[in-house]
Amino acid sequence: MKKIFLILMALILTFAMVACTAENNAQNDDNNGEVVDVPGEENNNEVVDDTQNTDDTAAVTLDGDLKSVIDAVTKDIAPAELSVETISIDAELFPAFFPIEAPETFEAYVCAPLIGSIAHEVSVLRVADNDVATAVAEQLKENLDPRKWICVEAEKTIVEVRDNVILVVMSTADVADAALANFMAI
Repeated sequence: MKKIFLILMALILTFAMVACTAENNAQNDDNNGEVVDVPGEENNNEVVDDTQNTDDTAAVTLDGDLKSVIDAVTKDIAPAELSVETISIDAELFPAFFPIEAPETFEAYVCAPLIGSIAHEVSVLRVADNDVATAVAEQLKENLDPRKWICVEAEKTIVEVRDNVILVVMSTADVADAALANFMAI
């Protein structure tokens, strides 16, 4: 009797999951694959629309909004299988992404995978002035560890300084080169 009950419960749960998945897929198909909030339903999926920043790279400047800088640097470079998120870095998070002592004043953003086994990280760091940026970049070059992830290693590491903004990339060679090209185009 217990076996029949367990099999019956397993079938009910399987049908419930299939039904929910089919309903969500139908809703997404009606919206050209975009995830949208359905009225009356709680939706915890936050979709970030990266299409806003089309070819506005020319409008982005190094002395402007740093979030815009990292968005321009990371535009269309992440591997398709990699889900990334851009986060603002404060003094508490600084050591997790930059293996040096935090400068007295800084602003930083990091674009990193939410989860995955791919060594990938793109960061921009703005410091007080050009001299501080050069010194910080040298420290980063000495201390970056392309094997900071478990079981994987970044193929290429780049530390580049422009004015008081530092680009740090650890990823595959093609992604690192594309990020550098985007940074130099700003």
